[in-house]
Amino acid sequence: MIRLNWKPRTDPLPAGAVLGEGEAAVRLVRRLLNGYRDNLRGLAADDQVVIIGKTEDLPWVDGVQYLGKDPRAPALLLPTMLNTAVPISLVERALILRAQEGDLPLVVTPSKVIACGNARPLDVEQLHRWLA
Repeated sequence: MIRLNWKPRTDPLPAGAVLGEGEAAVRLVRRLLNGYRDNLRGLAADDQVVIIGKTEDLPWVDGVQYLGKDPRAPALLLPTMLNTAVPISLVERALILRAQEGDLPLVVTPSKVIACGNARPLDVEQLHRWLA
């Protein structure tokens, strides 16, 4: 496992994804069901939901973490307000070496790495099933 130190980002990344965990994931899915958009992709497991799309299409929900792409590491979705203490391009290379085919992009946060290559267009029925 790669341990990273993080620091605040001076210029936030534009949001291109959102990660909800626990109750924030429930709020995120409910928001999607109330304002469903066809041009978002996502994946869910247990108590986590990742939604990928354009900034203007992402739902805004309290308690979720917004993620963006740093041009120096385009295969990663990173917290919009945080940067790694080591060059992010090196982090990206190390993670790509460990990734399986089809894993990219990778969500990378201070507490986890999530493979998002299997993100699919959102389906209202699947969102309802996840909530249940």
